[in-house]
Amino acid sequence: MGSVPGAVYYEGVIYIYYCGQVNKTGPKGDLGVAISRDKGATFEISVARIDGKKALGAVDPAPVVVKEGE
Repeated sequence: MGSVPGAVYYEGVIYIYYCGQVNKTGPKGDLGVAISRDKGATFEISVARIDGKKALGAVDPAPVVVKEGE
C-alpha cells in the first residue's frame, strides 16, 4: 500500500510508518502507521497525526534515526 520510510521497535511494540494509502478506502499519499503488540503476528493500522498538518493527502516525511539517550 505504500513505501516504508521507517520502523521502530520500542518497549516490545513495533511501529511501522509508511507513505501511501492507509486502508483501501482512505486517502492516497498520507502517512500511516501499523502497530503490533504481539511481535508482528497482527497489526493495527491507522493514520499518523502530524502536528500542524491541516489536510489529508500527500506527505513527504524526512525520517530521522534517533539513538537511545539522544
